[in-house]
Amino acid sequence: SLSIVARVRLGLILILAFVASGWVAKQLAIPPDNVTMLWLPSGVAVAAVLLYGRWLLPTVFLASLLLNTILGVSMGSGMLRAGGLAVWTAFGATLQVLIADVLLRRRFGDHLELTHGRDVAVAIGLGIVIPALVSASIGHLALMALRDFPIDRVPGSMVTWALGDILGILTVAPFAMIG
Repeated sequence: SLSIVARVRLGLILILAFVASGWVAKQLAIPPDNVTMLWLPSGVAVAAVLLYGRWLLPTVFLASLLLNTILGVSMGSGMLRAGGLAVWTAFGATLQVLIADVLLRRRFGDHLELTHGRDVAVAIGLGIVIPALVSASIGHLALMALRDFPIDRVPGSMVTWALGDILGILTVAPFAMIG
């Protein structure tokens, strides 16, 4: 079990890594919807929770809230408007990580060893694709409710959002299995 000091330190590292990777990833955003094909914070969060446990979920929420508020304000939204959308985005990001952790641990236990091709495919489906679709769905429901996001742009934007999460998790989370 980690000491309080170690938990605080890990939480701060997670927040910094989440925000920094999100700021970098946002530079790759595709107009007009401003979603990116490589959302590294999803991978950072999934890797952190797989490595250290679900006690980091509130930190994932806070990191996502902070990052998405900063991004919203930097794109011209007021603090209240940016914060409202950021709350829902943070909820989606946190639920994404929780779902990935629950499904992977339920299927593979605490030691995720992918030695067969079928296990890799199952892990990608359970731990990456399903959680990414949940996050993208919550994000787009919030966009439609809070930002009058046009429904005709949802399918393309949602695919980009989900793919960004999928690629972000595929890029970062495998490092959680090294060691």
